[in-house]
Amino acid sequence: MRDAQTIARKKTPPVAWKTWVKTSRPFTLTAAVSPVLVGTALAGYEGTFHLWTFLATLFSCLFLQIGTNYFNEYFDYRYGLDHAGSLGAMTVIFKQEMTAGQVLGGGIFCFVIAALLGIALIFIVGPEIILFGLAGILIAYFYSAKPFKFSSRGLGDVMVFLAMGG
Repeated sequence: MRDAQTIARKKTPPVAWKTWVKTSRPFTLTAAVSPVLVGTALAGYEGTFHLWTFLATLFSCLFLQIGTNYFNEYFDYRYGLDHAGSLGAMTVIFKQEMTAGQVLGGGIFCFVIAALLGIALIFIVGPEIILFGLAGILIAYFYSAKPFKFSSRGLGDVMVFLAMGG
């Protein structure tokens, strides 16, 4: 009991911003940006481009992608898919660069920001955007989380294709 209380009271040191950036997996962000840029180009061509719609969409997609990467890191650790010797995995939790709680908190924070931007888009675009937002959040979260764990069932690429406008 004492150990659990000690661990609960122990303060975790702040995480260096470089670790947050590394864990966000910047190399994956083109998957979030590309569909937004294609849609923006089409809107510009048709004369319907709106700066605030573009910015809200771009940043909501970026935060959703970053949050997905944090959740993927967290759930792969939690479900035992990643371990200290995993090849190709970030394993920031095993390297003790971040705690599991910090990674999970980062994912939650990013999803909240994406959802708030999505709410702004409802007022800018209209309520029909709700279905796209909900689908994006659900696919992003369940990419790694139970009960679906798309990434562990050979459906990860299919879900990415659907979520990114395939």
